[in-house]
Amino acid sequence: MLRRDSRLASADPKDPSKPVPHPVVWFPTQKIVIVDENENSISYEIVFQKPAEGWFGFFLEFSFKSLNNSVNIVTTETNVIPEFFPIEDCFSNECFGNLV
Repeated sequence: MLRRDSRLASADPKDPSKPVPHPVVWFPTQKIVIVDENENSISYEIVFQKPAEGWFGFFLEFSFKSLNNSVNIVTTETNVIPEFFPIEDCFSNECFGNLV
C-alpha cells in the first residue's frame, strides 16, 4: 500500500493499542547554491533527484545575523517530491472513510 506517512510512530499491526517506531530521518546537506546576492536580497536554488520509489521530503533552513549579536533562524515549509498522492481525488460523500 502506498502512503505518504511521516509519523514517528504508528500502530502495531498485531496490537493497535501499542506504537511501533516508524522512523523518519532528516539528513543535513549543503547543496544550496546562491544564484544572485545583493544588499537587499539573496536568490538561491537547490536540486534533488526524484526517488526511484516512495517520496523524498525536504525543507530549507537559513540563519541570519540579527540584532544584539543574536541569530534569526527561518525555515521553508516542507516540500515533498514527487508531487502526487497515491490515491485519486474524492468528491463529496465519497471522501468519508477510515483513518489509517
